[in-house]
Amino acid sequence: DSRFRYIEPYYGRLTQAQGDVKPMGEHKQFNGLVATWFSVILFAQLGVLLRLVLTQLSALDGHQMSTTLYSNFLGCAAIAFINAAKPVFDSFKLAPIFYGICAGFCGALTTFSTWNMEVARWLIGWPSPNLLATTGGASVFSGLSAALTELSVSCIGYQLGRAVAEWTEVAELAVPTGEAILHQCANALPADQRRERTLALRRRALPLPVTAALTGAGGGQPAGVLMQRRTSSLYMHGTDAGEQFEGDEGADAEEILHFQRRAYVFCFALIPTIVVGYARMLSEEEQQALFFMLLFAPLGALLRFYLSTLCNGLPQSFKAGTFYANVSACVLLALLTVFRAQQGCFVAGQSFVEPWWGNVISGMSVGFCGSLSTMSTLVAQMYEMDAGDGFSYVAVSLAASQAAMLTILGLFLSDGPSRVCA
Repeated sequence: DSRFRYIEPYYGRLTQAQGDVKPMGEHKQFNGLVATWFSVILFAQLGVLLRLVLTQLSALDGHQMSTTLYSNFLGCAAIAFINAAKPVFDSFKLAPIFYGICAGFCGALTTFSTWNMEVARWLIGWPSPNLLATTGGASVFSGLSAALTELSVSCIGYQLGRAVAEWTEVAELAVPTGEAILHQCANALPADQRRERTLALRRRALPLPVTAALTGAGGGQPAGVLMQRRTSSLYMHGTDAGEQFEGDEGADAEEILHFQRRAYVFCFALIPTIVVGYARMLSEEEQQALFFMLLFAPLGALLRFYLSTLCNGLPQSFKAGTFYANVSACVLLALLTVFRAQQGCFVAGQSFVEPWWGNVISGMSVGFCGSLSTMSTLVAQMYEMDAGDGFSYVAVSLAASQAAMLTILGLFLSDGPSRVCA
């Protein structure tokens, strides 16, 4: 079909007849993956740092007791906006930075495990100083309120981010080659379908949906579908990072390459500068705790990244990779919380381990567990699915996490402690 001819120069890998993918140089694929790893690592550190700052600011809020409300709201808004800007990253071959922002920054800024721990502590009546005043039925209703409030606020943040992206038309900032492809795709269709398909292509900006739109496959979903196919595992979690890293062979290739280098240098230099600048304002004890948080956060983000890559596509109606990451983080966080309580928050004379272990546990709780779990991806995937599948996905994630946490905390409390340090 002649309509496929102009896709070849842009994506560089679709054949006219079969749409087969041409092999890419191994060194280019490796370079793309390395750039993705570094992006996820650095942006995860930036995300956990911002979450730490927002947690400290939440102590000033006398209306609610959640430490994650603001970070989850902001992270969900950010991932919606960045997903809408994906065509811009693609046009400049900056997919590694896109994945770093989505999987690293947004994933580490938001946290599913800490939110669930706060809900579980309310539901079970955890005897910490700040929760002792609320017991019985009031504690259960407080837990339900915490669950509903934070989930609702996260969804509102996501919708706000998407609305800002549509209002600013951020996808229009892509280089002209992408815009030319859209016009050519639209012109190849009957006149009564051009406008609808052009809007749909601009919102999707994916190779497979472009092919489907040209051939009429997939039914041609309307442009108003909420973020449809915007956060699938193949799209969000880096499987095309190596492909997007490879430069085009055209008049704009050199300019895009220079822009790539400037973008990488800017990001990879700015983030460590921010981290070091913030650390210098802290005390020595706080710097040690921050060190462990920044050390463990990239490990959690990378593990979630690859769990999503390997498992999110099977099946499409349930994002198993994100589910495994969230539930695993909740189980580990519950175990760390019990260990901290057993050791009296590592106060000298009340614990059999050195006090600096408290900073290690904080690093694993805030850094690793907080970055392994994600609220932003959960909400984005909920909007990707059909209503029934999305509701079931979130409900099962919450139920499994709460069941695991309540079991672990309940077994600890069954031994009879009437008060814990935190």
